[in-house]
Amino acid sequence: MIGTRLLTLAFATALCTTGPVLHASNTEAPSLSEAVRQFEAALKTGDKYKIRDAARHAWAAGRNELPEDHKDLATLSLNYGIMLWETNELDDASKQLEDALERHEALYGKQSRGVIEPLIKLGNVQSTLRGGVAPAHRRALRIVDGIEPEDLALKARVEFETGKSALGYGRSRRGRSHLRKALALFEEMHGAEHEKTAQAHFWLGKHNLAIGAEKQAIEHFEESLVGFGTRNPDGALRSHAFLVRTFEEQGDRKSATKHCQAIGAMRPFDLDRQQEPLYIKPPEYPQQALKKGRKGYAILEFTIDEEGFTKDGAVLEAKGSPHFGDAALEVLERWRFAPRFEEGRPVATEGMKYRITFDF
Repeated sequence: MIGTRLLTLAFATALCTTGPVLHASNTEAPSLSEAVRQFEAALKTGDKYKIRDAARHAWAAGRNELPEDHKDLATLSLNYGIMLWETNELDDASKQLEDALERHEALYGKQSRGVIEPLIKLGNVQSTLRGGVAPAHRRALRIVDGIEPEDLALKARVEFETGKSALGYGRSRRGRSHLRKALALFEEMHGAEHEKTAQAHFWLGKHNLAIGAEKQAIEHFEESLVGFGTRNPDGALRSHAFLVRTFEEQGDRKSATKHCQAIGAMRPFDLDRQQEPLYIKPPEYPQQALKKGRKGYAILEFTIDEEGFTKDGAVLEAKGSPHFGDAALEVLERWRFAPRFEEGRPVATEGMKYRITFDF
């Protein structure tokens, strides 16, 4: 018996969050078994292109060995469609996910909760291709509204995925109402100190930032930190980074410092790598170089102090135009970094280098 249940659960954790479970049987041929083992191995690498290729092989093996109406084949189709989406092959992903949806409809019914997962994934592709709230997401919302008894957890997830997709992939403000509904449901079910509540706050923060509502964005990002806590450090880091950006744009450098230091305390400081700024103002392209069609770069050296400010900046090298170094140095003092921490305290770090490329 092959580990197909383990395969689907691992896949769902890594890419889907939730999804149908692929059950094993003793009748599956070795070639499908081997394809599944390769897929499991690919999952462990975290390489989305290897995972996509392995998902394609598993899908092909399943089509060769399983009946067309087998539920495992529906899951294999869904898995492959998700990976096409992950690798940004949108047209192919759309076709594959439509196939997966048809198979799930045949198995579970067109109005059942069994079609929600392929509808969510197909909706992500549709939002990216067409913008706005996807037809597949609208259909998923209608289905969950009709489920009796009411499933608040499923409804909250569909509202959240719809809003996130419309905003993040479809670049549409129409996702805001769905994110607000998801937030209200997550708060009702889980309270403020929960990761799902935090995710809804985070995406509402991004939305408000995009429309220039910086005060509301700050409130949502700060609320997201309550839910992320120490349970989701990556989520907390993203929220802190957005808060640095937002406070800097407002000119509130003191408030930004708090979040620069929070990131520094959470993230290891690698002295052997170029540190990436948390907030950056790009330099203006020097007109003298632009008129002459000059391209090049400037390498700066500076100190990152205890609060993440830069000081003692100097031009180490400028290639293409002598004006590149001056332009880069002029904006350096506006940048913010996460300071290095030693024994729980922020410290200044000298000799930091950063290369800025000028290419019109």
